[in-house]
Amino acid sequence: MTVAITLAIRSSSGQAGLAVIADSRLSLGNGRQTDDFVKAIELGPTSIVAVAGDSTLPAAVAAEVSRPLIRNLHANRKKEGQQASLLEEARQFASFHGVIHKNLERPRVGTALAGTYADGSPGVVRLELHGQSGRIMGFRPVVDGAAAVGVGSPSAVGLAIDALRLRSPRSLDAAISLVASVVWAEMCDDTVPGIGGRLLIGSCLPPQPWNWPVVQVEDQLFYRGFPMEVVPSGWEREFHLVNLDRGLRDAIAEERESAPYPLHVPGPVFSVIDSEEVQLALPSDWRLSPAEQSVLGLSP
Repeated sequence: MTVAITLAIRSSSGQAGLAVIADSRLSLGNGRQTDDFVKAIELGPTSIVAVAGDSTLPAAVAAEVSRPLIRNLHANRKKEGQQASLLEEARQFASFHGVIHKNLERPRVGTALAGTYADGSPGVVRLELHGQSGRIMGFRPVVDGAAAVGVGSPSAVGLAIDALRLRSPRSLDAAISLVASVVWAEMCDDTVPGIGGRLLIGSCLPPQPWNWPVVQVEDQLFYRGFPMEVVPSGWEREFHLVNLDRGLRDAIAEERESAPYPLHVPGPVFSVIDSEEVQLALPSDWRLSPAEQSVLGLSP
């Protein structure tokens, strides 16, 4: 089972950041696998969908089909003087992903999304498809906090989420380094055969589009999980040197054993760190658009 983590971070100054960190291994079934696959796919101007395990190919097809409709959604909202929401994008994506999921008769599919809500705040969404039903759950980080959703290996997801909890990063780069250190350690561990390949990192500072830098890990270069020999000319501004903490994974595993409260939210697919859950908590200062209210089943 592979791994992908989406995260959102929000500061008191109003700055927002989004990121995705994943391996590149794709399970093909019957013990077969490939290390050449993209786990993060763009949906809208500031949104992506991240996948892991055997749900990767169906999600890629659903993203490709829904992308033009999401583009049209953004155009319509702009004409109305509004901003399209990550929840609306998630619902559009889910409508196609659900059809594929049903036809393939998959028992359970987990997908994570990252983007911005109608008020411009960053957030992450987890989409869960199970049998004939599904749920869209949105999370927005508290001020000076972060929210994250992971799919894939429960162990790797749990360690990455707990690294964010225990270290409480205040910047997007710091959060990326924490998660990347954990994911890379899992990728290099021969006792974790389902995770591997190359490291994918993407980031976004809304309203700017997603940035897919050339990633340097030690003496290796990757672009969206694919190996590179050299950095192409003109890519100097899209270069990310990962500052790995080689002992972080083991340190987090030890620290969470003595933590005063349970850190890792149990479950075979998802983990989420402290955040405001859209379905359960609607802060008074957070105005939902009519479209978001419709997605959540709320009255305008």
